[in-house]
Amino acid sequence: MSKNLIGRAALAAVLLLASVAASAQQGDPPARVGRISYLEGTVSFHAADQGDWLPATLNYPIITGQSYWTEPRSLLELQVGPAEFRLDEGTALDILLLDDSGSRLRLDQGVINIHLRGMGQGWVQVVTPAGYIDLIEPGSYDIDVGHPAPDRPPERERITVLEGRAEVNGARGRLEVMAGESAIVTLDPPSFTMEAARSTPFDDWALQRERREVVHESERYLSPDMTGYQDIDDYGAWQRDPSYGAVWFPADVPPGWEPYRFGHWAFVPPWGWTWIDDAPWGFAPFHYGRWVEIEGRWGWWPGTVVARPVYAPALVAFIGDAGFGVAVAGAALPAIAWVPLAPYEVYRPYYRCSPVYVRNVNVTTVHTTVINNITTINNVNTVNVTRVSEYRNQRAATVIPATAFTHAAPVHQAAVTLPHDQLAQAHVTPTLEHLQPSAAARAGVATPAAARIVPQPNAPATIAPAPHNAGPAALEREEPAPPKAPGPAFTPRERREAAPPGPPPHGPTQAAPRTPAAPTSPPGVGQAPASPQIAAPPPHAPPPNAQVVRTPTPPPVPPRPTPTVTPTPRSPPVQIERPVQSAPLAPTPQGWQRGPQPAAVTPPHPQAAPAPHAQQPATPPPHGQPPAKDNKKPDDQHKPGG
Repeated sequence: MSKNLIGRAALAAVLLLASVAASAQQGDPPARVGRISYLEGTVSFHAADQGDWLPATLNYPIITGQSYWTEPRSLLELQVGPAEFRLDEGTALDILLLDDSGSRLRLDQGVINIHLRGMGQGWVQVVTPAGYIDLIEPGSYDIDVGHPAPDRPPERERITVLEGRAEVNGARGRLEVMAGESAIVTLDPPSFTMEAARSTPFDDWALQRERREVVHESERYLSPDMTGYQDIDDYGAWQRDPSYGAVWFPADVPPGWEPYRFGHWAFVPPWGWTWIDDAPWGFAPFHYGRWVEIEGRWGWWPGTVVARPVYAPALVAFIGDAGFGVAVAGAALPAIAWVPLAPYEVYRPYYRCSPVYVRNVNVTTVHTTVINNITTINNVNTVNVTRVSEYRNQRAATVIPATAFTHAAPVHQAAVTLPHDQLAQAHVTPTLEHLQPSAAARAGVATPAAARIVPQPNAPATIAPAPHNAGPAALEREEPAPPKAPGPAFTPRERREAAPPGPPPHGPTQAAPRTPAAPTSPPGVGQAPASPQIAAPPPHAPPPNAQVVRTPTPPPVPPRPTPTVTPTPRSPPVQIERPVQSAPLAPTPQGWQRGPQPAAVTPPHPQAAPAPHAQQPATPPPHGQPPAKDNKKPDDQHKPGG
């Protein structure tokens, strides 16, 4: 790496880390989010500003205040940087807090398997009916709080540490749980017991998901705090470019594929309009970095590696204000367009934010001198670039009717084709306030019917003034509100227990050592290889008479104190007889097993991670998905609820 690039990387890291606290104090949008990375069966989602359970959507961003529910025979995987949260069937999970300091989850019922590749994302705490659990070290954890009866919470909980170290805090006191141990916590009367850890078929399935993520190549070029980095290596390849360094090229995309074309738009507070991509790898490349066309192929350039990259809802420049429209087949329609940003082009947020935030979200991909010239006044950025012709990726601009945009239509079905010379002279818009979201857009659910307002996909069009009386009334009559999804009764947000701010109960002065949040070696230096691929677990059967009733209101959770200079007081430790282990648990090609195991050989290409409950697909997979990905087992081979 050249001295110039090294110096730029160091400066970018210093600027970002020095200003993140100031940005948070000014009420800026979160810099760190998670995503829905895998779902199977019927998975429901509930945002803080919504009144109904809705179908969960792949690549939807995860923030504070959301809730998730898995129906029987359903699975869910969430990624937050290097942390992976996997939910078994019949599980209720709330995101109490997710920010730069850490993650706080509430597990009311069911089972969650948590895998921490590192602690760069901060502390992780799980609140349960019996208390709370702090995960102290990287590793794998299984937390099972059971399924309550309609009138009472579960009678006991099991906290299993497959790898790592955890601390359980309950009514009886505080208990440290080491690797290979399980803590059994009863609620009435409160008690702790210990036993040797045992893995479950659900843990073996979670291990399959971990092993499918071949990340040793991406670890050279990406921060582990970049949500979605785990899927990059499995769906494309890195190449060195003399102008940009490391560039990632997706594999198996359809002819004519362009960035921000295969997916839909959702309205996600506090940002507003957010891109939801269809591809299983389609999170990190659309919320961090830039896109560039090299020798006829689209590649993703992540920019400079920093410890905490800042999430953006869509790294594009929008085109067209309230008067922008297109004429299609003789009908004039209001329209909106966008162009993917290229390396070194400034991202100008279309939502309210501070100048500090604008610098943070651009510092990895834009020269510092350019960033210093950016100012934000009342959410309107003073810019020199006002026409589409000034953008390098101008020929990849996408145009769709405004109604299709606001109703979450699949973009590739609703796009129209404008003459390039017309679009090149169009102006970018600094705000999207004239685009009001529909119920489908607020739910994040794609509505194919919204694309039918266009005579045909990629229909030819010309720029025309938007009609004054145009509106979505006809479409709203045709397309009802998004379908509701099943889920347990929930407490309104204003009546829920607030998540107090601050560090985990063990306090900042007693935190365990953490792995580096970003690679210290420059791109091109080899990293440790990924774990070898393992085979599918044996078939298993569902638990008998499993209930899926959510606890109405869990017992109060001990408050999280604010950080102080002195160590934070904790509950007294519990002295308890520890189990005798003949050998620790270890990940093997057959799942978690005890004792030394022969070394597994990494196959030349990553194989599929099995996904229970479904059948082997008989048709080719959708675009961007390798055929060997996520092969599934027959429906009669069902997995227990943990």
